[in-house]
Amino acid sequence: MQGCRQLIIFASMIWVGTSHGMDFDDFSFDDFSSVTGDFTTVSTPPSVRTVIEQRIDGQHDDALAGWSTRIKTELTQPLNAHVFFNLDGGLDLHWPTEWNGEDTDWVRTQGRIDKATLETSRDQWQASVGLQSLVWGKVEGAGAVDVASPQALSLGSDISGSKVAQFMLIGNWYRGNQQLGVFLTPKPGFSIDLGADADLTKIDLTDPSLPVLQNIGTAMAEAPPEFGLSALTQLGRLELSLYGARLVPDLPVIDSNTGDIFLDPYWLAGLSATYPLGNTLLKADLAYKNELVPAQANDGMLSALGEARDRLDAAVGLEHNHRRWGMFLTFVTLEAWLDNEGLSDDERLTGNLAASWQKAFVNDQLTTGLTAFTTLQRDTLVSIGTLGYDYSDAWNLGLSLTHYWANDGSPLAAQNGEVHYQATAAFSF
Repeated sequence: MQGCRQLIIFASMIWVGTSHGMDFDDFSFDDFSSVTGDFTTVSTPPSVRTVIEQRIDGQHDDALAGWSTRIKTELTQPLNAHVFFNLDGGLDLHWPTEWNGEDTDWVRTQGRIDKATLETSRDQWQASVGLQSLVWGKVEGAGAVDVASPQALSLGSDISGSKVAQFMLIGNWYRGNQQLGVFLTPKPGFSIDLGADADLTKIDLTDPSLPVLQNIGTAMAEAPPEFGLSALTQLGRLELSLYGARLVPDLPVIDSNTGDIFLDPYWLAGLSATYPLGNTLLKADLAYKNELVPAQANDGMLSALGEARDRLDAAVGLEHNHRRWGMFLTFVTLEAWLDNEGLSDDERLTGNLAASWQKAFVNDQLTTGLTAFTTLQRDTLVSIGTLGYDYSDAWNLGLSLTHYWANDGSPLAAQNGEVHYQATAAFSF
């Protein structure tokens, strides 16, 4: 499964006609911050924030392809001096683009919970339990090490992506420049959305014509627990992290001949590093993944290409913040099968390249951005232009345009030559 994971995530990341637009907060230099000094408990005040967003989607041959409303609430409620409750969820309302009196044309609703946790912090310890996600690695969106939580398949043009919330237990211990982390996921989640946006994934496992449907639910229900450890230390300006985990694939892999589902666990050993050079932050991730099943997207399913084998994943990226020219981000990923017998040249070594630029004007009220994605095989190229305007602290307007180039055999081949737009208006209080 993991052999085609990057292509699937790549295909989903640049799909603009979904419930996620460009989130410019994800382009901040959070990775410059490091663990310094002992962890200090801070009292968290109660807070509630609600956002109502209206979105219109279209393309060159369909001016109004989608019309939806999202109501999202973020709540933080302290229960005592050391325990507080977090809730981040919402409701999507998908309105019909044409009205003809049929019941199927009425509004579709889709609930969403991104986080619902109890968290506690005391002295040097911090722990959380509930629906949440965990981010590993330093190269956002690359997916070399960042596989502790599944990547969502219905995303917007945000280069760093989004996660599927799942029930997890997460604990961290801090001391000086060191940090130790542990997690347990009793029932892993998966990168499959069977709700209103399922058709946007282009990996449609809900098609009743697939003979393997009856096996998918059983395989997911029987998936073993996931668990892992992480360690972080500061060596001068170099920040180094080590990871070890037992995980299951984010998506089922199917033997199209027998109908068998591959969700066997695999082991991961990885490391990440960041190093600041002036206004530039250098990043790198490296992961060794043991006993993965290579696969590819084929006719609406993920088809296995052979037996389980080992793979080496690497990602290198940088963030550069220029006072005059804005922020520039880029990363390159590579996936190499160590045992490549029976695989074609394109299957033995795969990779992606992503680049993004962002600049703010008019006292940071107007934000522009350009993003581009391509693959090592040069079979896909997607360009995205974005424009955002903060009219006030409460009102925000956004516009994005996406153009697709894709050869036959690419996950986005059906969208070759298409142009999509998305317009949003959001009110927060």
